Amino acid sequence: MKYPSSLYLSIVILAVPVCASAQATATPGRAQLRGELAELEQHGYNPSDWVHYPQNLVAAETRRKQAVREQEPVAQREQIQASRSE
Repeated sequence: MKYPSSLYLSIVILAVPVCASAQATATPGRAQLRGELAELEQHGYNPSDWVHYPQNLVAAETRRKQAVREQEPVAQREQIQASRSE
């Protein structure tokens, strides 16, 4: 009778840290979600326009990704110029 209870206890003790670490990495924080929403709103997303919901969100995400791609070469050029001046 002692064996099943000790087996159960050891399984629970080993499973708790695994479950805790999985939950910590899987969910984004409230601040991160608010930041993403604000960024999408800057690129034209309107959360109150529920009639055109999927299209509105996809268009805003596309504009946001395009803006990031356009800014990447500028940032890379600035890094190269900064490294050359040093």
